[in-house]
Amino acid sequence: MIKEEKEEMVKTQIILTSEQYKVLRNLAKERDVSMAALIREAVENAYIKKVDYQEQLEALKRISSRKGDVSDWETMKKEIREGFIGKE
Repeated sequence: MIKEEKEEMVKTQIILTSEQYKVLRNLAKERDVSMAALIREAVENAYIKKVDYQEQLEALKRISSRKGDVSDWETMKKEIREGFIGKE
């Protein structure tokens, strides 16, 4: 049996407003996950996998100025997200 490696976790404490707490608690119940999991996901999306939206905007501008055939939508979305369109 292969043992799954997990990242080491560090316990921390945060202070939320009552509104933030209520929203997180309700969302956690709705998604059937812990509040900690929601917070980790938010940190991951906001700071770890930070996407350069300016690069995405530039990629979208390059796509819209294309003439001729374009990729299928799924490919174009990926290219926009990664900001690769028209890069050397």
